[in-house]
Amino acid sequence: MPSTHAAPAHIGLTVALWGFKDGDRYKAVCPEFSLIVRRETLDDAMRDLSALVTDYVLDGVKDGTPASQLMRPVPRSERVRLYLLKLLPLILQRAVGELLRRESQPPRMELRQQAV
Repeated sequence: MPSTHAAPAHIGLTVALWGFKDGDRYKAVCPEFSLIVRRETLDDAMRDLSALVTDYVLDGVKDGTPASQLMRPVPRSERVRLYLLKLLPLILQRAVGELLRRESQPPRMELRQQAV
């Protein structure tokens, strides 16, 4: 899912690049800069987004914009959506694993004796 793209060393920025299936295409998002691309394959989307991030940062630095002012994060709702896209498969995997584990164990039975 997310990969990390480091800008050139003299800039000192590290940002997350998220890639995922979105309908019949793939979407890659850089939440820190609000940059998004859609492509036919995940590799194409991630590669093109990486190039776009690099160009964006280098253009900003060339124009004299401080690195701290280059950030323009996506809205909180989109950031939450990205994290849910990452976490949901993990949660489902754990839940299904727990169900399978429980089904593979014999039912717990208890025997009590009671004097009548």
